[in-house]
Amino acid sequence: MNYDPSSEIRHIAIILVISLIVGFTIDALAWTLVISLSGYIIWNLRQLFRLYHWLKKDGFSDPPDSHGLWGTTFDHIYKLQQNQLKYRARLKRVIKRFRDSTFALKEGFVMLDKHGNIDWWNPAAERTLGLRAPLDSNQLITNLIRHPKFISYFESENHERALEIPSPLNTNITLEFQITRFGKQDQLIVVRDITELKQLDKIRTDFVANVSHELRTPLTVIDGYLETMTDNIETLSPPWHKPVHQMSEQTRRMSTLVNDLLLLSRIESRDSTVRHTPTDVGSIITSIRSDLSPLLSEKQQNLSIELPSNKQLLGPKEQAYSLISNLITNASKYSGEGASIKVSWQDSPEGAQLSVEDNGIGIASMDIPRLTERFYRVDRGRAQAIKGTGLGLAIVKHVLINLDGTLNIQSKVGIGSAFSCHFPDHRLQELKQQAS
Repeated sequence: MNYDPSSEIRHIAIILVISLIVGFTIDALAWTLVISLSGYIIWNLRQLFRLYHWLKKDGFSDPPDSHGLWGTTFDHIYKLQQNQLKYRARLKRVIKRFRDSTFALKEGFVMLDKHGNIDWWNPAAERTLGLRAPLDSNQLITNLIRHPKFISYFESENHERALEIPSPLNTNITLEFQITRFGKQDQLIVVRDITELKQLDKIRTDFVANVSHELRTPLTVIDGYLETMTDNIETLSPPWHKPVHQMSEQTRRMSTLVNDLLLLSRIESRDSTVRHTPTDVGSIITSIRSDLSPLLSEKQQNLSIELPSNKQLLGPKEQAYSLISNLITNASKYSGEGASIKVSWQDSPEGAQLSVEDNGIGIASMDIPRLTERFYRVDRGRAQAIKGTGLGLAIVKHVLINLDGTLNIQSKVGIGSAFSCHFPDHRLQELKQQAS
């Protein structure tokens, strides 16, 4: 129903004109105007009361019958109410689909407000975490999950990496927590049962460790005999010289691979949170430069060291050594003769940073995400000319996981690479504290 509001002004004007004519005719102009305007006001008040009672009743039944401006008003309000009903019905369907879908998922979902209080959870979270409705509703999540690692993870600002802790209901079950922020600082916690995955990973790790351990003895025996044959190569006929050298070289390569696999297995299976031994990063870097001096001299490479930070790294010293040694060794291997390698240990806003930079052959951007995979080599043809096991950066990755660190890789082909390891404050200690 379309209605022009200006026509209401014409109605008032008509009423006034008729009142004036009647008033002059009967010589009662004032009373005529009062009676006319009072009637107009009374009629509008009646319509207003009808609107009030209609909205008070339910507001969704058929509107009162009227005409003019009030009829149009009733119709518009009724249309808005019908649209609102449709919107609410549509919203209910969306919410119901969302609830049905989350109820069907095996992962647990817990919604928190900006203060960390629980707003909602799905049945999987109820089974996994033991939440009870309505008792746990609006409770602080850290009051229900009191594991120190979870509290530290929840209160931190960095939730990029998932947290793995035992279930609060059963310590034999391992849960993975991932926190995501949305809306106005609200949070969503996704909980997964990864017990089976952890068991499979342990089986894999134990298998690799056991096989590698069993291979060490026969390799040591073979290498011993080959070394004896190499020392007495002149006693062998000339056709055997090359095979003996090749077997000796491949045996040493196999021994290096086995040792790296055992080291990686030990790093993966060790709980580094137990050990917080202060480790002097500067002395490790200096020691590694001394150990690698034959390789650096052979390729005429320059290794410079900058140690502006006096912070120590809290963690197993052997793991820190493996981390730094692999980064520097890789920089030397994948840089040509006369290359420059820069190693630095410096403070950062997050804590401290270890950087290894070189001006070597560089890495293509598409290969960078896969560098820390086991046995991944950027260029198979080029990799055969560069000796290595393909486990160096995998070892670096798992050491950083144990030390709560992160790895950042920047590289351009033909220009060089920069590997940066970032360590948080709780993994650091001032050098002067140890001296005191």
